[in-house]
Amino acid sequence: MKYIRDYVNSPSFQNFRVRKAIASDADHVSIIKFTDEHLLVTSVISDEKELESGVVKPLYADVTAFKWLRSNATQKGCVAIWITDGEAILNDPKGEISLATATMVAVKDNVIEADLSGRLDAVLATALRYCQRLELPLVINKYHVWDGLYSFIESQDLNVDVELVSDQFTDGELKEFTPIPVADAYAEYHRTGMEKLFIASVTALVLGSSFLGYTAYETAKLERQREIVHRVVEDPFKAYRNEIKGAHVTQDVNFVISKIGEYNSIPSWEVSTSEIKGRKFKMTFSPKYVGASVTELVQWVRANTKDKLTIKGAVYSVELTIPKYKDDYMSAFKRYIIDTELNYAQLNDLALYSGFSKVTLQGNAAKSNYRVMTGQITGVRLDLTQIKAFYDQLAHVPVESVGLTIKLNKEQGNYNITQKYKLTGQLDHEQAKEEK
Repeated sequence: MKYIRDYVNSPSFQNFRVRKAIASDADHVSIIKFTDEHLLVTSVISDEKELESGVVKPLYADVTAFKWLRSNATQKGCVAIWITDGEAILNDPKGEISLATATMVAVKDNVIEADLSGRLDAVLATALRYCQRLELPLVINKYHVWDGLYSFIESQDLNVDVELVSDQFTDGELKEFTPIPVADAYAEYHRTGMEKLFIASVTALVLGSSFLGYTAYETAKLERQREIVHRVVEDPFKAYRNEIKGAHVTQDVNFVISKIGEYNSIPSWEVSTSEIKGRKFKMTFSPKYVGASVTELVQWVRANTKDKLTIKGAVYSVELTIPKYKDDYMSAFKRYIIDTELNYAQLNDLALYSGFSKVTLQGNAAKSNYRVMTGQITGVRLDLTQIKAFYDQLAHVPVESVGLTIKLNKEQGNYNITQKYKLTGQLDHEQAKEEK
């Protein structure tokens, strides 16, 4: 199984936030309640064998961690490991230890700091690093303790407390930590009446402002046509229409997310950075653990994609020219004269509502009878589903993509995004002031 976690830490529109936290490709989801306001949403992507068997196993690392925390309420957190190979004999931490598979979760102050699944040696090394850095105990099941654990910790020159817990879980605990089908989660966290009203209001405001300038322009144009019957008038907004070109921000983001998903199944490597400059796309890979096979990366790219892997020193990347998109979003906006300032204000509000950090305005240039605003949208610690949900809302706003970078937060399993944009249109209220 693959896990994608998101921490829902606001009571406002919590149903909406839970639904956004569920990965689009997940088939099961676990929603653990810390408090009435704080939830942990773990999206689970199962392999075909698990789906065929109809059995999705409980998140044993989670139940180990939270069972201990609930019994030790004064503790600020812990790091828990669950070894999935129950029959493994683990006496030598430098021998058979690497043959087992395990999952871990690091929890501090009701926040998931990290989670990892993989070979036990990599998982253990990561777990001990979090124990040391966050000053948390290592919680491990008695059934899975091996003789070499303490000597291994000592050999790493670490100061880590080890807490042994029982391997007995109640039916209620297992049920709470067993992922349910995504459809059941959506049914429980349905869209509320207030959400529907809010979303309808925001959508109407965005669409209304987009056509506000267009309506004003068409009305003025009609009046001119009544006065001028036999004379051909040159389009006064020709320069404005020529300014609108390039790709829409939603198209670029969807392209990048699609490419990240395409490379999501490499066994020991992951996409660390995806970047668009001009119409050039570059995707850089990083190993999931020390010693990951470069040969495996090369062979996987050759066998599963049409892309060419570029190796420059210790940097492994795929570089290509983005093919022309089937639909030209930006061309549709050439028919309208957009109220740029109002669209910028709503872009800012939508970004903050969707969990993005900020929207900056770095340039605001007045042209002949239109205006060009340029700036940057920034988001940190976001899941790809959160990013896509926000950009889907921008499909009706003429925001042109000037540059895009999406970087993986390796330890947290989420992403930081930087989007450079251009917003072109007419400030109708400025013209009205001048006429007065």
